[in-house]
Amino acid sequence: MIDKKYYLKLRNKFIPDNLKIIFLLESPPASGKYFYDPAGSKGELLFRTMMKLIDYEPKTKLDGLNEFKNRGYLLIDSTYFQIDKIADRKQRNLIIIKDISDLIDDLAKIIKRKRIKIVPVQKNVCQILSGPLKSVGFNIINNDIPFPDPSQQKVFFKKMKEINVC
Repeated sequence: MIDKKYYLKLRNKFIPDNLKIIFLLESPPASGKYFYDPAGSKGELLFRTMMKLIDYEPKTKLDGLNEFKNRGYLLIDSTYFQIDKIADRKQRNLIIIKDISDLIDDLAKIIKRKRIKIVPVQKNVCQILSGPLKSVGFNIINNDIPFPDPSQQKVFFKKMKEINVC
């Protein structure tokens, strides 16, 4: 298992100077296909989806990550414990709940003003985190965007368009 420091080291290279929107997802995947790993493939599902969302065709994954950053977008995980392969949904949710204070600290360090738009993605992330993050002043702008797996791609893009994030 890869530790949180590894993920943050990769992610923090791509924190935008002019941050506009944070996409809040569940966790890094157990597959190792981490969004911010520039050595990964530009064909990875989440990466490919986010490039389509911003209407950008990257030459390489690093090129796409830099464009994502330059446009003011950041993707953050609610926990850095790989929970996507845990079958028990309740157990996954408990891990996210346990890490809420770490997430709030992480967001506070990144966001200089709390009006930056935060877009939770995936039903459990929306349900668990929207209330606690709103209660401390963060600008949560949705509550029902699904993870963009192949069966949810159309809904994902429709919801993103509805909230006008890109």
